[in-house]
Amino acid sequence: MDAFPEASLMHNAPLLLVTGLSPTASTVKLKLGDSIDGAAISIRSDMPPVSSPVAAHLEHYLGEIDATLPPWDNDFKDAPYRFRTIITSRTLCLPPRKAPVPIDGESSQQTPLVLHSPFSPLSTTSRLYPDGILDNNWLRKHQDLIPSVILFFYSLVSDPNQAQAEDNKLKTDMANIRAALSKSGHKSRLVAVLLSDAEASPLAPTDGITERLENIRKGAGLDHKAIFYVSPKNTPKEVEVAADKILTALYPTAVEYYRDLSRRSKKKRSRGLTPVPTVPPTSGTSQTLSLAHWHVRYDLKIGIFAEFRHDMEAACKAYEQAYESLTSQDVWEMIPGWEPRWNEARFLADITAIRWIRCLLWNGQPSAAVQRWQMHRDLVASMVDRHGRGTNNYGWEAWQARWYLIMAELMEKMSMPDMPPFAQAVYLPPEKTVPSEKLRPWHSLHHTGYWYRAASRHQAARRKLALLIPEDDRKKPEDDPLQAESRKSSKDYSYDTYLCPEPFEELPLDWPGSNHGQLIVDSLVAAHKAFEQRGQRRAVAEVAIECAKELTAMGSASKAVDLLLPLWQDSMFRAHDWLEITEDICWSLRKAAVKTNRGDVVLSVDWEMMSNRFSRLPQWPYDISKSLEGLTLVERPVVELSDESVTPFISAVLLFRHKEARAGETCLAQLQITTETFIDVAALELTELQIKFEGGIGPIKITNNKESAEKVRTDKNVSIIAVKLEEEAATGEDNGIDKDEIAPALHGTSSLIFKPRQTVVFHLSIPLREPGETQAIGLSLIMDTEQYSLTYKTSFKSSRALNAWYDPVSLRHTTIAREAPHTLDIQPRPPKMELSLITALQQHYTNEPLELELDVYNAEDEDITAKVDVLAAGQGVPSIFLIHGETTVSSVSRSEGQTVSSTHIGSILKSERCKLVLRFDPFMVPTECQVSVKVLYHLHSDPATPILQSMSFKFSPKAPFEAGYELSPRLHPDPWPSMFGIDGLIQTSDTNNEPNPVALAPRGLSQRWSLTCNYRSLAADELVIRDVGIQVLSPEDKVQCIATLETPLPTEGITVATVEKPRSVAFNIDVQKRNLDDRAPALMELAFDIHWTRKMATADSNTAPPFNITSIVVPPHMVLGTEPRVLASLSRPAGAPRGLMCMDVVIENASGHFLTFSLTMDPSDQFAFSGPKMTTLNVLPASRRTVNFRLFPMVSGTYIRPALVVKDKYYQKILRVIPTQGMSSDKDGLLIWVPQEAGEERK
Repeated sequence: MDAFPEASLMHNAPLLLVTGLSPTASTVKLKLGDSIDGAAISIRSDMPPVSSPVAAHLEHYLGEIDATLPPWDNDFKDAPYRFRTIITSRTLCLPPRKAPVPIDGESSQQTPLVLHSPFSPLSTTSRLYPDGILDNNWLRKHQDLIPSVILFFYSLVSDPNQAQAEDNKLKTDMANIRAALSKSGHKSRLVAVLLSDAEASPLAPTDGITERLENIRKGAGLDHKAIFYVSPKNTPKEVEVAADKILTALYPTAVEYYRDLSRRSKKKRSRGLTPVPTVPPTSGTSQTLSLAHWHVRYDLKIGIFAEFRHDMEAACKAYEQAYESLTSQDVWEMIPGWEPRWNEARFLADITAIRWIRCLLWNGQPSAAVQRWQMHRDLVASMVDRHGRGTNNYGWEAWQARWYLIMAELMEKMSMPDMPPFAQAVYLPPEKTVPSEKLRPWHSLHHTGYWYRAASRHQAARRKLALLIPEDDRKKPEDDPLQAESRKSSKDYSYDTYLCPEPFEELPLDWPGSNHGQLIVDSLVAAHKAFEQRGQRRAVAEVAIECAKELTAMGSASKAVDLLLPLWQDSMFRAHDWLEITEDICWSLRKAAVKTNRGDVVLSVDWEMMSNRFSRLPQWPYDISKSLEGLTLVERPVVELSDESVTPFISAVLLFRHKEARAGETCLAQLQITTETFIDVAALELTELQIKFEGGIGPIKITNNKESAEKVRTDKNVSIIAVKLEEEAATGEDNGIDKDEIAPALHGTSSLIFKPRQTVVFHLSIPLREPGETQAIGLSLIMDTEQYSLTYKTSFKSSRALNAWYDPVSLRHTTIAREAPHTLDIQPRPPKMELSLITALQQHYTNEPLELELDVYNAEDEDITAKVDVLAAGQGVPSIFLIHGETTVSSVSRSEGQTVSSTHIGSILKSERCKLVLRFDPFMVPTECQVSVKVLYHLHSDPATPILQSMSFKFSPKAPFEAGYELSPRLHPDPWPSMFGIDGLIQTSDTNNEPNPVALAPRGLSQRWSLTCNYRSLAADELVIRDVGIQVLSPEDKVQCIATLETPLPTEGITVATVEKPRSVAFNIDVQKRNLDDRAPALMELAFDIHWTRKMATADSNTAPPFNITSIVVPPHMVLGTEPRVLASLSRPAGAPRGLMCMDVVIENASGHFLTFSLTMDPSDQFAFSGPKMTTLNVLPASRRTVNFRLFPMVSGTYIRPALVVKDKYYQKILRVIPTQGMSSDKDGLLIWVPQEAGEERK
């Protein structure tokens, strides 16, 4: 769209002139001609510009507002305003409302002349006079010169002493501007914005600002919506918000301004009369516009004013009506093709069609826009053929290229949410309003790449037609005046110069004219980007080839290489057998690479083009050794290619004669290389070739030896060469790899000259060393010369095709029908070493160490050297140690388990034994352990062939014991500490700063619990329990926990077996808070430890063996809570009458509150008691009280039930009485057992 004047296709938005903010802003110049510029209306303000930080930020913010800039999308619907803002000085320059009176008209006319707008075809000063329709000046008038709103900024003085005088100046200046604007005849809206000059605090309505503003408004004659006040702002964001509010309030006024202009145009059109010009035309055949011409002018005005209002529906209808009127037989058809007005009508048709298409795209009608684009191109072609210079010239192709570019640029400037690049959308579906039966595939709106590529084709056609221009027409007019005059007077000229240069400027003789190549490249680059974004790879390649050819012709070969090299490296074309594209890319890339001295690219392309799958290029040498001739190289090219990166012309197959073989033997193999090139291609001579294997065969390297050519046996197109291979010493020191783990490399020599369409067979005898699955994975062909280094890699793939095996003597071939003939299964050499487990496997248990002895016996016929690998797999397997003599190797923990890798055990003589010990740390949890032992050895006479002997076994350590637990409360014998004592005053250290043990002792509340552990053995063997104990697991920073065994075990221990009943052991657990102020409950976590050994170990050893410790976790319990407890204990005092029992009831209050309890003891027929029958107890915080009862039972041999009730008087809650020593309970309360007397038992 650059060929069209700027204002003709600009998206229209209401114009807003801002004045008074910048002292450096310049006045907008009219630049409409001397006659109009001389009659310009100047409106000047005498007030100085506002100078403040707020004004500076407003100038910057308002100056960036321009709604005419792309992207043009429907987001404008939600925008509060849409303006095009111009910052100007205090002086405004507006075009005159009426044209000046003609000088000749004043003397010749008797009646007063009717003056019209200087932009009207009715005025003699207009370029349209007398029969023009509309030009760019009228569009520029409304877009750049005449604003809808004029925004004047003034400074409002906050000083009370100067306020009155300054306000009067403001009123005078506003009134003068308003009068001048009214006198000019323009309907622009005058708006004043007052900025406070205060810095600290803005003027409030209580300070009289409202009255001042109202006084200024009335004095200036402005309405209520034409004056604004901006208080001082602290941040730029506040300034922007204030500006947005002002513009939002002014936008309806601006829209109404253009609506009035639209009504005026509609009113003129509806009159149906032809206006009278100021002075009738009298020269030649000039005539005034007809009514149809005026309808076109009015319809265009209506459409443009609708765009100002952002009413695209109305604009679309107006443009459609204007276009139909313009292209009718009454307007464009009536203009002779040789007159300038014909091109003006064509120009007007172009901009009308473009604006119409833009409105359709804006309204979401892409298919309708494409149809209108096609319709206009067809119509213009018809008009140019019938009335113009025809369509067989460079001017028409230039217009067609521009027409395609306009569509692409419109799409780029419009926001297309349904066709973003990342969505891979190639075209937009047609809208539902278009009848489907009338649609064609090209009516869908394709992405911009389609339009740019089509434009490049028309630009190429333009260049082709331009080259056909005769030399006489390419001369400058001043060089041949006679020829120029004849061309000017002739009506038979054949060049269409509409929006394009004349022939002598299009393709001049002695100086550069139009840069056709750059125009084509620009379009192709834009098309390439669009196609690449949407993944159209074939189109990308085609466009890149065209662009590279143009760049190479222009001398920009380096850019052509950068464009084509990624495409050449992409194997997609080769994978789909798009050979034509691949060949075109290769030759274009080579041509550009030669000009840029890219030797690596030239070598790569020449190597690929040797394939006979491509077409034969006549007179081309096809010799890779001569590819770099004529190039200036800075360094030697190094090229690496593969069968995946280029089209291969070399195929390679490696065949093993047999499917299986044994380590230590040799196997026969053949490497068959076939060249598929043209018959006249030069022979290919390699420096070396390398075969790589995966598995137990090392790499094979064959170097070129021309003297071996005599040993080649040839039959027709097949040559067989027997290659003798020798082993090379393996080196693994650089990577820290054991030499024994690296297969030795093999080396041989042979003739490496390959002729066209020939198969060369290398007959190989490969020594086998390591067992396992082995396959040939790849072949490398290397050409290393003084000029370059080229490496080509190809891989061996599985194939169901039949492969031929050639006899090296008779040259006859047999068929190998294996699916994967390049694979070989190498069976291990049978080992004679004996590996056994000395220690008999038995049941093992957790928490005990384990040692296993292994015996290694050398049954080979000679000495060996061995190393051992051990793997212990399982969940929770501990560390293991491999002991050999005085050497101990620890394991490494890996994902598969504990491993001991590659431990050398040295040489083992013939018929000798070696003892190994595996030591396991104690297993902590029951699990299943799988142990694998591998001994890798080799004979001293054949160190390259490894032999493997292995064994595996498993065992399952299990838990030796299980236990159950019972936790019951007991009464702690020690008194509780008092909150009112002086214990807290004890010093934590003495005079020597030594810790005071008295102060460090726990001083909090204490409790005693009885833990009964019922345990039994799960072992299949007899175990001896040496000791038992309690391990405290919970942290002791706040609570001290001490466990004491009630009854110690015998010194010799206890022997237990699986069949025995559970045994019980009791512990007293004393817990005490370290701080009396700590009221939080504590979690007691314990573990029951059993110290045990095997009985047979005790019997076999004179000394006590080390015992094992099995820890069984006790379920956690909460202790030392703050809830009150009632504990009942029973005792029988010494010397008391027979049957008398003492029951002590202790109430504990561990909280920090004063509590009151009621205690009730009901009488019973089963016993008599002494003690309080009903009483009330007050218990202080963190204290306990005891109530004593004496019970004398009336029965024996049964339980008595004391009816004791303890109730919290505040909460009215009955507390449970917890039995302790000598007592029990059930759901109904306490129970005390009364044994029978001796006499009663006898009875």
